Amino acid sequence: YDQAVIDARWNKGLAELTLSEVQTLVNRVNADEALRRINEGTETFPDFETAGVVNAIEILKQAYDEAISVAGSAKGDALTLEEVQGEIDRVNLAQDEALARINNGTEFFSDFELVGIEGAIEANWIPNYKNAISDAKTLKGSDLTRSEIQTVIDAVNTAIINSAKAITSFTTSTGVTIIDEDTHTITIEVPFGTDVASITPTIV
Repeated sequence: YDQAVIDARWNKGLAELTLSEVQTLVNRVNADEALRRINEGTETFPDFETAGVVNAIEILKQAYDEAISVAGSAKGDALTLEEVQGEIDRVNLAQDEALARINNGTEFFSDFELVGIEGAIEANWIPNYKNAISDAKTLKGSDLTRSEIQTVIDAVNTAIINSAKAITSFTTSTGVTIIDEDTHTITIEVPFGTDVASITPTIV
């Protein structure tokens, strides 16, 4: 700030800066520093707005960072604000297209990550996610938002985990067996000195 003020006063013929001029100067320095951090990949999400970037979406920050890094490497120099905005717009467009494919049932599995969905498991994709998303879309009567798709993914994952076959019987020729479904453990109480390696249980 100090150097910026000195330069501004020099350009003004050493006259004092007005409050408005100082504020404008501070905003410019903040924007320049935010843009520098964006190019370095060390920014926080609010830096995008500080730098003057519009329409940035927080869940896509990692995708923005990757796109800006690739573009910067290709350019061989830091990106300008206009170039950063171009990368943001490109990522947003790709996200919109991926979201549309998910709603239409024509998605690639990688589209879930592209739109910022967490916890998607490829083994649950077809038919579980597809059918659940289609049902939710029909119930809503319109395309699902990213957060609504996330809710569907979470519900499917939970349902699959809860439907896993439980061990209802674990018997041995000796000892007392205790099955704890909550902790997913099986405890066997056997006489002292029993060779546990030789125990062959019957599991149902």
